[in-house]
Amino acid sequence: MTVSPMSIPTLESSSSIAAGTAGEKISKYVYKILVAFYQTNIISLNRYEMCLESLLEIQKEYSDNNWDGYGALPVKKSAIIEAKNFLSLIEEHQLPRPDPSPEIDGGVEFEWYLNPKKQFSVSFDGNGLLTYSGIFGEKSETFGIEEIDNSVPHIIQGHILRLYPEYWSLAEARQNRA
Repeated sequence: MTVSPMSIPTLESSSSIAAGTAGEKISKYVYKILVAFYQTNIISLNRYEMCLESLLEIQKEYSDNNWDGYGALPVKKSAIIEAKNFLSLIEEHQLPRPDPSPEIDGGVEFEWYLNPKKQFSVSFDGNGLLTYSGIFGEKSETFGIEEIDNSVPHIIQGHILRLYPEYWSLAEARQNRA
């Protein structure tokens, strides 16, 4: 299979995949997924746009009571607004983008996940506060609550940057310009 930057992927025949084998079926399945991505422009979206799109999907798909079958509350519009505003601040600060997800209490969570021992999350409940928690190795954990204003709290920036040290130079350059 080849993927050209400005075209839909093509499936090339391969002598290593016999007709009708599981390998060929998997290849065709992957091909269909790639075509679907190209047709919906998901691949061309940057990470910020993908995250924003995920928030819009969360707002639509999790707006009913009991969306999980176990009594989950609908995602609050105020939580979505807080998450969108925070996302624009993340973009402005050039921080790594999170993976958004709904929470059963009606909030929205942003997660930065590397592995079970390196992860950080921020939750928005629509009440003007964000809660956060993180794991940074075997013996290092953090959690807390911060007020939401028009900036990314320094403690939150620091925890995100702990997971992604390659972003420190960007953060230092911004600080030097200020």
